[in-house]
Amino acid sequence: MEVLLIGFEPYLFRKDPKEVCQAFEALFLERLLQAMDRTVGRSGLFPETTASRIYRSLWYQALAYEMARAGGLGLSERLLKELRGAKVFPHNADGENGRDGP
Repeated sequence: MEVLLIGFEPYLFRKDPKEVCQAFEALFLERLLQAMDRTVGRSGLFPETTASRIYRSLWYQALAYEMARAGGLGLSERLLKELRGAKVFPHNADGENGRDGP
């Protein structure tokens, strides 16, 4: 999965509005998961190492990406609907710009 290697940033610069909205939702979900993780007490049974923090971070990134692809919180669909309603993105992919007038 390429998202693990390059992060979410390249997804935010794509032209497909659906992919951009899904990437935004994945980023939001990742931050949410990391914030929730900080509330969990650690027992000390396993030492907190740099490797374990990196692993957990990558796990949350992959989990957030898959959650967003599966529908997640519905944030990407709502954001896409609002952006299309504001005529920021085109409604179709046939080259029309989605704005009134020339």
